[in-house]
Amino acid sequence: MSKPTTLPARHEKAAGNKAVSYAKLGEAGRLLLQGESYRQASIKSGVGQEKLRREFPGLGKKRKHSASALTTAHMYLQTGVSYRRASALTGVPDATLRNKFPGYGVQQRIITDEMKEGMEAMLDDGASYAEVGRSYGVSWNSVRRYFPGRGWSPQEKGEYAQMLHEEKRLLAS
Repeated sequence: MSKPTTLPARHEKAAGNKAVSYAKLGEAGRLLLQGESYRQASIKSGVGQEKLRREFPGLGKKRKHSASALTTAHMYLQTGVSYRRASALTGVPDATLRNKFPGYGVQQRIITDEMKEGMEAMLDDGASYAEVGRSYGVSWNSVRRYFPGRGWSPQEKGEYAQMLHEEKRLLAS
């Protein structure tokens, strides 16, 4: 089905005291015929987007991204670039990338049995969840899930903070 090249006569009439005047609808219709999106026509004419979609179905510009931009974005995603960064590099919205190429989000880090043994040894030596997490490249919360109840108590956290504060004070003097 091809786009019409002229507006229906009802939109060309100018009439007052309507919720949306025919003049505004006519202006919006002309903008849509010129290739504007519903959003842009709505902004420029002052007519709501939903009203435009009802009155002029199929006239709004459909946003299509070139195959090369999508291919490039997919390549970026495969190499570990985030959706947001791939979007910025290619101009394709990140929501479109998420819909077309699902599964390239944050990668789950697999924690092996050897890593767990090392983490447990560090915790036994008195390291915090955060310190263990930094050492193994995982979040402190992941460490806490594997070893619940092994973190520092509030008292231990306070003692450590006091010790750091005292060290900084001694180094500054």
